[in-house]
Amino acid sequence: MAERIEFWATVAQVKTMSDGGLRVALDLPEHAVAQAAMLIQCKAAGAVLDVTVTPRVEECGGATGATPRRRAGKQRIPAGSPGV
Repeated sequence: MAERIEFWATVAQVKTMSDGGLRVALDLPEHAVAQAAMLIQCKAAGAVLDVTVTPRVEECGGATGATPRRRAGKQRIPAGSPGV
């Protein structure tokens, strides 16, 4: 089994392709360079990924259905953040 690639991210864009497939783009924090490099290696190898997403409730409005907060510009990562 391959090594897990873990990081937090925000969804930058979701597109429908001409063939009906979907393309999802993620924004990773600046400190996730190693994880991005591993994803680049997966792409180069043509790997298919098993993906599981865990939304952070406070970022997605939780069970209230509130509109997610939109982040503007670069974000500073607070000391001690769980960013992998």
